[in-house]
Amino acid sequence: MLILLAVVSCKEQKGSKLIGLWQETAVINPQLDGAVEEQKLFADTVGNSTDSLQNISLYGTDNIENMRAALRANLDSFRMAQIESMNATRMEFREDSMMYIHTIDGVDSSKWYIDEDGGLILDEAAMKGAGNKIRMDILHLSDTMLKLQFTEKFLSSTSVFKPVKK
Repeated sequence: MLILLAVVSCKEQKGSKLIGLWQETAVINPQLDGAVEEQKLFADTVGNSTDSLQNISLYGTDNIENMRAALRANLDSFRMAQIESMNATRMEFREDSMMYIHTIDGVDSSKWYIDEDGGLILDEAAMKGAGNKIRMDILHLSDTMLKLQFTEKFLSSTSVFKPVKK
């Protein structure tokens, strides 16, 4: 009985700490970061070991400097889009078990709760009658930081949030 009370108390404590508005400050995704680094390396080295005819055959151009500039511009654009997306992402947890997520695409909502293992469950179906149930591991939760890990199809992302002061 004592263990059950401790588990319920821990879930309630996590839940009460979540209440409020949280601003995303970082997204950590090793797989995506690795792919971006590979693209950067390619942009930096493409054409270094080939001649003009090989470049035309392989890349459709012999103007490698323009190709490098275009590749770098694409990477810069991708990074800026990531930053804009992160800056626009806020999660608002309410005491009535409603969660609102504000993103570049607008606002979405779901019910939320802490499961028996201490994970955060976002349950669209409970509110809308249909939709997804998403589970996130709470890696850290304090007055100054929320760190959530989400895994989908073998890709793992960690999002870091700070509370928005009112």
